[in-house]
Amino acid sequence: VGSTSHSTTAGDSTWKFGPAGWGKTLLFKSFSSLRGLFDALDLVGELMTDTLGDVQAPMIVALGNESSGKSSMLERLMMLPILPKGDSMCTRLPIIIRLRHACSPQLPILEVRDLNGKVSHSKRVPMLDLRAAVHAEMAAVVQQEAEDLKNQGLLGTRPGVSTQKQIAIALSSPSLPNMDLLDLPGLKTIAGSDEADDTPARTWELAERMVEAYRDRAIFLTTVHSAMAPTQALGVQMLRNRGLLDRAVGVFTMVDELTRPMQRRMLMRIDGQVGDAVPLEPNGWVATMTEPVGSDRDEAACVGEELNSAFTFYSAGKGEGKRKNRLNGLESLRTQAINE
Repeated sequence: VGSTSHSTTAGDSTWKFGPAGWGKTLLFKSFSSLRGLFDALDLVGELMTDTLGDVQAPMIVALGNESSGKSSMLERLMMLPILPKGDSMCTRLPIIIRLRHACSPQLPILEVRDLNGKVSHSKRVPMLDLRAAVHAEMAAVVQQEAEDLKNQGLLGTRPGVSTQKQIAIALSSPSLPNMDLLDLPGLKTIAGSDEADDTPARTWELAERMVEAYRDRAIFLTTVHSAMAPTQALGVQMLRNRGLLDRAVGVFTMVDELTRPMQRRMLMRIDGQVGDAVPLEPNGWVATMTEPVGSDRDEAACVGEELNSAFTFYSAGKGEGKRKNRLNGLESLRTQAINE
């Protein structure tokens, strides 16, 4: 791998892979074309870490304000309802999801690791129980860390975020693409009523650490509520501070909640026609929605219905060319990521 360079000339978009210090950079057009690379890295990952250093597969990293729709966006991108979300289940530690295309499905593997990747425990979980299992592990980790800090006289018992542990989920199925994703805790400026006072600062520091760790092998999806100015979005600010806007795709979320005037304002932000717009060249912005569905129905079916509903919603909108493509929401983003 270290002496090989590959480039794809078909199409305009490429994915770059190669750790700092390599003389070569690998270029791939889409995540589907990365299958051989993922397979190789999965098989010899530990050996490569020992011999070549910090070598990992490319990663899609999602970051943005709390409650900006990060987890919902990733679930639609994966077509899997497995992430904690909602008022009582927001993401409180980094969650890595490894999707692999396989000939036959296997039970998902859920691991708790430290931030260096050392596994503290691992178990297989039925797919239907996976979201609940992720939530339970996350809650236990955060509560234990809060108690440890309290014993050191550093923090109260109210849970905030974990800055020491992460959850890793591995899924294999014939219906899955080859893709690695990272869901980070939502950024905020004020702690919630059930959180430690320093939660915003600790969350920001954790996100900065993870962004820096993956900066050379990631594409960053930064979510912004469609009513918010991109210049005020914390994820955009972090990527700008670290010089990573050229590796970012902006995602306006919850567009279905906007009034017509606010929708027009969002379109002007996509086109860079207003002062609070943030151009993200070369990748730009897409828009998506968060239309709720009935809780008494199968979650996997609901994710598919949400995605189809979003496609219909944006396809009915006006606009041609580049803007029309941007308004096809997560269907457009998903197609760009996993298809040629």
